[in-house]
Amino acid sequence: MKREKVFGAIIGERYYQDAQQKGGRFQKEVHSVGEELLLMKRYLDKAIVKYADNFGDASALHGIRKVAALAVRCMENHGALPRELAGAEVLEVAEVVKEEESKEKEEEDEVPF
Repeated sequence: MKREKVFGAIIGERYYQDAQQKGGRFQKEVHSVGEELLLMKRYLDKAIVKYADNFGDASALHGIRKVAALAVRCMENHGALPRELAGAEVLEVAEVVKEEESKEKEEEDEVPF
């Protein structure tokens, strides 16, 4: 699955969480970082149990999407600290991203026979 689709799923979950928040589901509008961590752990634990009970990925992946969206919400409310890289490492990461984008473009341009 492409990164854009993964982020799309997370954004969709964030919209759902916002709607739940506005609907009065939660007692607080903004949770502390510690509270967010506890919520992430709770939902990750649920995903683990669902995986173990169902022997499948789908239920666990729903939980992982929820955890990822909770992490995004936490950073929206409290800040997102960027990965600190040295100059050369930043260039290396940028080069890898360019290569991945180039490969994806080539795959999209290929015509199946």
